[in-house]
Amino acid sequence: MVYNLCCKVGKVSLPSFKPPPPPLFLAELLCFDGGSRSRTFLEKIRQYNALFSFTSMGASIDRSVNNGGGPPVFKISGQVCHHICSLLPLGNGPPKYAQLYVYDTSNELANRLQALGPTDKCDGDLDPEIVAGLTSMLDEFNPLVKQFRAARDRLAENGNEEIGIRIVGATEDDPVQYELPSANELAGLIVGDFSKEDSRHYS
Repeated sequence: MVYNLCCKVGKVSLPSFKPPPPPLFLAELLCFDGGSRSRTFLEKIRQYNALFSFTSMGASIDRSVNNGGGPPVFKISGQVCHHICSLLPLGNGPPKYAQLYVYDTSNELANRLQALGPTDKCDGDLDPEIVAGLTSMLDEFNPLVKQFRAARDRLAENGNEEIGIRIVGATEDDPVQYELPSANELAGLIVGDFSKEDSRHYS
């Protein structure tokens, strides 16, 4: 690519960026000629994606638009938000969303396979080997998953300790490039309160 308004008036030619290679396991699943496992994943990709959600979507859904004929319509009104629950399930409830990364991870595979909501159910069972492979891939590559795994380890070491996750502003870095979200529409990431003694934080 040649830039005419800079780079010595187009005398400097910059090569195109190469996209980073995806994890091998995911690349095999997304391959259209990858065999039966890839075909199974692509047919139910929405359900596999829902298994690893950190949050659920919150909105006022207008279901009356589907009372008549015609194709289904998804209509919402008002503010859209994302619901996130506490790090641990309340009472004896099953883990869901972000809790699956922290709570009872020795049974995580079984918990995930049972975590789909009624709108995400599909015909036939999901492949446990695909779920296990995606779990391992996220553990290795996803920085948010690593944060929740760290909270899990802390809870395992100190069961009575109150654990929370928060985003702290990086004051020593470029404030434009590294500034965290400041819009008041972002309500929070992890349920919990901050004391007055806490340093700069965003909620």
